Amino acid sequence: MATVLLIDSDQHSHAALDRALASAGHAVVAVHDASSAWAQLCEGGVDVVVLDPKLSGVEDLVQHIHSLPEPPPIILLSEHVDAPQLSAKLGVARLLLKPCQGE
Repeated sequence: MATVLLIDSDQHSHAALDRALASAGHAVVAVHDASSAWAQLCEGGVDVVVLDPKLSGVEDLVQHIHSLPEPPPIILLSEHVDAPQLSAKLGVARLLLKPCQGE
């Protein structure tokens, strides 16, 4: 299955999504800030990124991800009603609205 880089500062959502992804057979690498996420991305092996747009530095992180030679798809994880507009602005592959099923 896929290696998912999960970037979410909300511990409750983070834990629930981590469990759901792992139970579906995915390897989950969980971080809580943009700098840790970038360090993980630089190590390689990430197939998809799931991130919370409330994260400090999210726009810069997304730009860095898009600049990678083979950028992984990005899924935006948000509870905000303006998330579709932000998703389009950031150029992410998908939008997942909180609360996620299973939380």
